[in-house]
Amino acid sequence: VTPPRAAGVAGAAETAAVPAAPVHPAAAAAAAPGRQAESPSAARLADVDAGNWHRVIAESDLGGMARTVASHCRPEAAQGEALQLVLQQEHEILYRPQCDERIAAALTARFGHPVAVRVRTGRIEGETPAARAVRIAGERLQQAIAAIEADANVRMLMENFSGTLHRDSITVPELADAGKEEA
Repeated sequence: VTPPRAAGVAGAAETAAVPAAPVHPAAAAAAAPGRQAESPSAARLADVDAGNWHRVIAESDLGGMARTVASHCRPEAAQGEALQLVLQQEHEILYRPQCDERIAAALTARFGHPVAVRVRTGRIEGETPAARAVRIAGERLQQAIAAIEADANVRMLMENFSGTLHRDSITVPELADAGKEEA
């Protein structure tokens, strides 16, 4: 592991990407109310739940607006070959009827049998995959900031050259596959 570079220190390079140790979602879910604990990836449609929906999306060949809509949904019910999803009311404007068809096609390919999908808007309790991704990105950024602030070389530069750490210049690269990073 390479120590973080002095990103955001006056006189040093202005941006740097610092890899942060991933936070295990089950630990985060246990510590935060309103979040459901992680479930193993769904082998069958009947196994799809709010705890593994982010993985199901990541493992499917879903893209574009349909993926965005799916990431703002939580599974409500899976019965037989049908999946009922609830889309957050705030994101209703994203929805188009063809999203049902595209999500169904991706899940059909993922599960290997026909899947019917119905999306309805409603109030969602708990975390959607989109909210989860925002939370994880924020946690990773806080870890990167803490690592840079704790770095002896950064502290030495700041002390010896009257440097200032510009926290808002610190960025963390996105994970290659945000849905599977903690699978």
